[in-house]
Formats: sequence, C-alpha cells, structure tokens
Amino acid sequence: MERDSPEARSTATLIAQRTPDPACVTWCSGLDVEQVARCSGADPESETPMTITGAEIEHDDVAAVPKSPVAT
Repeated sequence: MERDSPEARSTATLIAQRTPDPACVTWCSGLDVEQVARCSGADPESETPMTITGAEIEHDDVAAVPKSPVAT
C-alpha cells in the first residue's frame, strides 16, 4: 500500500478513530503477521495472538487503572 494512497489514508483514519491515545503503527507489506512479529523482536511461538478487539479491551483495562502519584 502506497503511503499516500486512498487505502492508506482510509486505514489511518480508522486507526485514529479506534485509538484516540498515541499509538505506534507499523506499515508492512510482503510479510505475514509472524514474520512482522519476529522482525520486531517477538517470539510468536511463545505468545498468544491478539485481535483488535482484544487489544482495545486490554487498552481499556490498563487505562482504567489509577496512575500512581509521582514522588518528588
């Protein structure tokens, strides 16, 4: 997918709508999910795949945990 293609803009819009907080998105082509994971330093055999919905639930769970005050 070309960076400035309509598909890329559409995908970027969907990501922005679903993740209002800052997020890191890696654009890849020609690799499957496991290859991308390995290139990012992950070991797919030792992990459990996560769906977009699962990631949203995990994000919401983490966001709901109160932040500790910073000691000064």
